[in-house]
Amino acid sequence: GALADATQCGIDARQPRVRRAAIGVDVDEDVAGGLTTSPLARDDQPRAEDRQRDREQGLQATGGEHHDQVQHHDGDDRGADGHRATARVNVPLGSAWALAVGASDLRRQAVASKADPRIDELEGRHRTDGSAQLLLRAAPGHDVLLEHRPGQEDRWGGARERGGARRHHLSLHDIERRHTALTWDGDWPARAITTQLRAYSSTLDHHNARTEGVTPLRPNRVDETVIDGHAAGTAGAHRVTGGFEWRDEALRNDALAGGEGSVDHRAVYAQDEWALGALALTLGARHDRHEVFGGRTSPRAYGVWKLGHGWIAK
Repeated sequence: GALADATQCGIDARQPRVRRAAIGVDVDEDVAGGLTTSPLARDDQPRAEDRQRDREQGLQATGGEHHDQVQHHDGDDRGADGHRATARVNVPLGSAWALAVGASDLRRQAVASKADPRIDELEGRHRTDGSAQLLLRAAPGHDVLLEHRPGQEDRWGGARERGGARRHHLSLHDIERRHTALTWDGDWPARAITTQLRAYSSTLDHHNARTEGVTPLRPNRVDETVIDGHAAGTAGAHRVTGGFEWRDEALRNDALAGGEGSVDHRAVYAQDEWALGALALTLGARHDRHEVFGGRTSPRAYGVWKLGHGWIAK
């Protein structure tokens, strides 16, 4: 029951088509994001030049600059009209510090069913998010980023009970998100090594109400604390990456014994990308240990061979 309740407050992947009207400026799309997920579950790690470019863009931002992006969708007579607006201000604070503050507001009307207008095929949404990022260039190639991202979202939609009296009703969702992270990025050009160490905490709090006396979903709160890190270095034809992840997840729901439950998840991984002329090999492995499901090792072997004349074998 707790899992079913938690699923109800997940992200709705059915997004309406929107007509973008971007002004052509640099807007932080992450301002409107939800809970941040760890990139360490992916095999590909950010290259040093990409991370360096991102940090330099933050430090070179012009103070007092205001960016806006607006999106609007014209729905049919069943609804889905809405808007999206984002703003971001970048303020350099001397040669080593930079501050960025952003906000976004998104609203979309519900889409009624053609078969029964009292039931909505797509729920309505009103979401407001904010972000504050403080960047410190502690030394050449070494940056420390502190960020906080709060968010508030309301969702609503017409529905009908699946059993019992099968009453038509309005389901209302109140969702609050919070994310705080501290990240250190280090580049060691003399040794051709890049490193990252990160700690972050995320919270999602969900409450539901239903009209016409229909029983609402149980309240849910999901808390996640993560510490992860990785290092990548180049030696000749090899690029080796290694890292770790520790994750603690907790769910509060009245359906659980004692009203809450938590699990601990740890992982380590290593990968070697080996360039042999026209042949590129990737060998790696990741070991996960979950408090409930136990341990598992996932090996990986991958090869790409450029045969020439537009032919590639994988």
